[in-house]
Amino acid sequence: MNNISELLESLSRNSNHPQDAFSKFYEFVNETIGLKLLTLTTFDISNAVAQRVYSNMPIEYPVSGIKPIEKSTWTEIVLDNHKSFIANNIENNAYWEGRNYLSIYEELITIKGIGPWTAEMFGMFHLLEKDIFPLKDVGVIRAMNQLYNNGKKLEIDRIIEISDTWRPYRSVACWFLWRSIDSEEVLY
Repeated sequence: MNNISELLESLSRNSNHPQDAFSKFYEFVNETIGLKLLTLTTFDISNAVAQRVYSNMPIEYPVSGIKPIEKSTWTEIVLDNHKSFIANNIENNAYWEGRNYLSIYEELITIKGIGPWTAEMFGMFHLLEKDIFPLKDVGVIRAMNQLYNNGKKLEIDRIIEISDTWRPYRSVACWFLWRSIDSEEVLY
């Protein structure tokens, strides 16, 4: 199915059952632009309930029952402002909201070219996580060597031991460590 006219023709030949139409719509969109998930949901705003009526992944996202509509970024964008919601849009942070940092870290490091340090910097500077300690950060290690061991190399266990005393504000401690070795003020 390569164009909208084929989709419409296919729909007119079917049994007019909504599930058939939804399946053909999914097939068309998937072939046209590619997608992983398509769900269709009805909303009864006056009673604040929602019901999923179609899912191309019914095991993971089943079509059954009704549930209350809970306020979220999604409801604000879609129901209140009548705009499209893109789940993987990192620009508006909706993708990251409500997730713990460890799950974000684990996802980021699966991307080729993003390692632990990059994921930690993302957590510190974009997500503003307050308790990240980038153990492989050259500046942090250099500052700790200077402040805690007269510039000589500290053992990794000692670095961890010291950083543990800064919990739950190790990110903030890192900003001070970087500042202690920077000759110019850097705005974090």
